[in-house]
Amino acid sequence: MVVGNAIYSTVVGDPHIYETNATTGAPMGSILTNASSMSTIAWDGHDSWTTDYSGTNQGYEINPTTGLIIKTLTFSQSADFMDGMEYFDGKLIVNNHDGGDGGTNSYSIYDTNGNLLQANFITAPNGTGIAFDGVNFLVSDVYNTGGDSINYYDGTTGAYIKSVVVTGGSWLVEDLSVNYAGRSDTGGAPDGGSTMAMMGGALALMLSLRRRFHRVSA
Repeated sequence: MVVGNAIYSTVVGDPHIYETNATTGAPMGSILTNASSMSTIAWDGHDSWTTDYSGTNQGYEINPTTGLIIKTLTFSQSADFMDGMEYFDGKLIVNNHDGGDGGTNSYSIYDTNGNLLQANFITAPNGTGIAFDGVNFLVSDVYNTGGDSINYYDGTTGAYIKSVVVTGGSWLVEDLSVNYAGRSDTGGAPDGGSTMAMMGGALALMLSLRRRFHRVSA
């Protein structure tokens, strides 16, 4: 996730959340959590939200200062190894399975206690990371179906809008993020840092963060 001038990322099988300077790429330390393995990560203006990547269908609300789990949620529509989750307007949207498994993936909406609000709100090809830009959802197609990498979906109806091509480097996009400091529902930074204009003018994409890898199958 991107908040102000900081990128927060996770590592499979690692309990830390790592902080990187979004301008220079320099490491800025880490937060030790009591979650054994995390996947995608989101921000609600106060706390971090992440999904478990050790084989359950759970998610966590995490205190960004202490790293302690505040709340554990169970996502009823998900199987395990979810790698697409976003906080938006007081709710969470989570994909139903690991997008790296391939095929159609759906994203369901929950409240922040894990109660299902709407099943399969978005259906996307090979869907992994998801971001909310304040109006629409952006979903990564990790296998680049049709030569495009990012699909846009209507934030009200979940309907497909368009696809855009990611250029420069690998198109294997995992997690996505707009700058949460520029969103009206999530203004603020976990380290108390200054808020900044959204990176790249309108959108900051975390493109296959090197610290984030899919689980390896034997």
